[in-house]
Amino acid sequence: MGTRKKYVLIFLFFFLFIQIGFSEYVFLENTDSSIKPLSETWITANATVASASAIPFWLDKGVQGILADSTDFLAGIGYNLIIPIYADDVYFQIYSEIYEGMDGKIPTIAISSLYTRLIFYDALELAFGKYPVTSGLNPAGLSSGSLILSGNNPSYPVIYAGTKDFLNIPFTAGILQTRFHFSYGVLEDVRYVKNPLLQTKSLYGKVNLPFGFSIMYGLVHAAFWGGDSPVYGDLPSDLDTFWRVFFAEEGNESAPENEQINRVGDHKGMWDYGIQKAFTDFSILLYYQHFFEDNSGRKYWNEGEKDGLWGVAIQGKNRGYISAICYEYYNSTNQSGTGAHNVTGGQDFYYENYIYKTGWTYMGVPLGTPFIITSGNGSDIDYIHTRARVHYVSVHGFFNESISYNLQLAIQRYYGTYADYNASTGGNSIFKDGLPQTSVALYVLYSKLFNLVDASIGLCLDVGNARDDSFGLRILVKYDVGN
Repeated sequence: MGTRKKYVLIFLFFFLFIQIGFSEYVFLENTDSSIKPLSETWITANATVASASAIPFWLDKGVQGILADSTDFLAGIGYNLIIPIYADDVYFQIYSEIYEGMDGKIPTIAISSLYTRLIFYDALELAFGKYPVTSGLNPAGLSSGSLILSGNNPSYPVIYAGTKDFLNIPFTAGILQTRFHFSYGVLEDVRYVKNPLLQTKSLYGKVNLPFGFSIMYGLVHAAFWGGDSPVYGDLPSDLDTFWRVFFAEEGNESAPENEQINRVGDHKGMWDYGIQKAFTDFSILLYYQHFFEDNSGRKYWNEGEKDGLWGVAIQGKNRGYISAICYEYYNSTNQSGTGAHNVTGGQDFYYENYIYKTGWTYMGVPLGTPFIITSGNGSDIDYIHTRARVHYVSVHGFFNESISYNLQLAIQRYYGTYADYNASTGGNSIFKDGLPQTSVALYVLYSKLFNLVDASIGLCLDVGNARDDSFGLRILVKYDVGN
């Protein structure tokens, strides 16, 4: 039996098993759905001012890359509709966030999200449109973002299916759980290869142990493929290539020659580990994400310094001055071992690809970790720094019932790319010693200011040698039109 047939049979068995588990989740757990019928409309005004030509690092990370200039004003409108279509078990949702830019380099109309979604028993979901695709054990809202699908980017057109959270595996009394997703999308922004397809999937397992302990483990796989290349013409996007991308196999005779030898498409992978301990008033989560692009990077422990994202998050169940805190360490200097030069890493070039030269971005914003630095935009993006060491801290808390805050600090050092290495000199000073950079942001949010609007103000600062020093201010006001 061929390898692909074995994987297909395993997938079908797993799918059947999960269907039984889904039935158990619905009918044996007797859970109450948290989804309620809803219709709401809101408008926003978003003003940004920065002291340099490029806005500070954290100033645009919280708005999915919508902001693009040192001075911007955005007016937005949002709409959310949730209606039951089968008792209280199946819901239909329409959601949209659309902005109009009054200044800056962004398009006149910027669509942050625009999708329809079916939600089954508050457990499974099927979405179509510009739907945010993320995957990782790192805590949303606290973490800097997953290494592959962080959600820092604007949403792109996609068909998405997956679980909302972990589901019980049948006949295990809730000890074993799983979650998964699959998405099929197209990146229609201005790129070197026009309209490439993006296929993503993930599969996680969870073991619930005594005394509130849980162990989690997962695999995330994503790949660019297809599209119109200025060098290779129309890249294969037929059904056969779809399965070759799904199983990370070499291309057929219609693929470029090198992709007939290696894997077809531009592949990214991530092993994801987590350990969680639940207490009465809070929980502690430890996690590690191991990024890879090829067989050498797929090894858990390469020779030399280890790449990946390490994190610890403490999240309280009650509101307080410090309700949640997260620390992460990110390293990408190894890139598959010491290599020939034996300085700071191997010969990989994370997130870049010789065919898909726009790389792992959408609308100029990284799809994965934010800790890479690029220049240019559209079809002419240049990767300046893909090697970095970063210490990141995030704190969230409440001053009272109406006022909350988010604090983010990233102490970074960037080491360029493997292209910066010079065999005769052992690498230039940036490649060996790096460039320091510090980025800090404080956001204060006021709920129902004057019993009328939600408002937030953000102060952001960038200091260092990897980017221009800059200070930025962002003010956002949101008004609920009514239900």
